[in-house]
Amino acid sequence: MFIDEFAAVENFFVMTARLFFDFVHIPSPFRSPLGLMRGTKLERFIKEKLKNIKFENGHTELAITTVDINCGTKVIFLSRHTRQRLRAMRDQVFISGIPVWEAVRASTAVPGIFEPKRVKDYLLVDGGLRENVPAQVLKAMGADAVIAIDLGNNGEECRKLRNIIDVMGQTIDIIRTDALEYVLDGNADVRVQPLLKGVGAWDFEKIPSIIAQGEYATRQALPDILRVCGINSVRK
Repeated sequence: MFIDEFAAVENFFVMTARLFFDFVHIPSPFRSPLGLMRGTKLERFIKEKLKNIKFENGHTELAITTVDINCGTKVIFLSRHTRQRLRAMRDQVFISGIPVWEAVRASTAVPGIFEPKRVKDYLLVDGGLRENVPAQVLKAMGADAVIAIDLGNNGEECRKLRNIIDVMGQTIDIIRTDALEYVLDGNADVRVQPLLKGVGAWDFEKIPSIIAQGEYATRQALPDILRVCGINSVRK
C-alpha cells in the first residue's frame, strides 16, 4: 500500500553508486538518500485523509511525538493552546500551527525505511525512537488517566529474522524496550498488550486479526480501565 517499489530500487541504486564513488574518491553526482523509500505514497495517503486539519481544529487535545534525527531532540506537535500550558524539558521542542498530516508523516518515518520529514529546521523521524508509547506527554498535558497500548507483545522471546528490514526493526525494538518500561511504569495507569505473534512490519493483510487481538486485549483490561476512569460498571 505505502511501498514505492520504484523509489526503493532507485534509492538502492544511488546508495550503491555512492559507495563506488567514495571508493574511487570521486565526488558523487547523486543526492544521498536518507531511507530506502521516500515516503511519497505514504505522505499522499495521509494528506488525502487528514486534509488541512490543524491541531487547533480538533475537539480533543492531541500531541504527536517525533525525534530530530540530527541531534536526538524530542519534537512534539500540539495546539497553540496546549503549548501555552506546558514547559518543554531540556531536550524537548514544541511546534504548533502546522497541519496534522505533516506531524503524522514525520512520526511515521521509521529510520532507515522512510526518509525523514523536514519541518522547519528539524529532520524528523518516528517518535518511537525515544518514546514508543508517549504516556509521559499525556501526563504532562494533564490527563487524569493514561491507557497505554503496548504493541511489543509478540508472545516470543526470540524472533527469526528474514531480511534487512527485520534486522533494522528488531534493532529499534531492542533499544526501545528498556526506555518503554521506564516511561510506562511512571506514567501509564493501565497497559493494554495485544498478542501480535507472527506479525511483521509489512503484514498489512493481517490488519483484521490485529484489530481483533486489540479488541480482545482491551476487554481483558476493561476492569482496570473502568477503575482508573472512576466507572463502577458497564452498561449491558
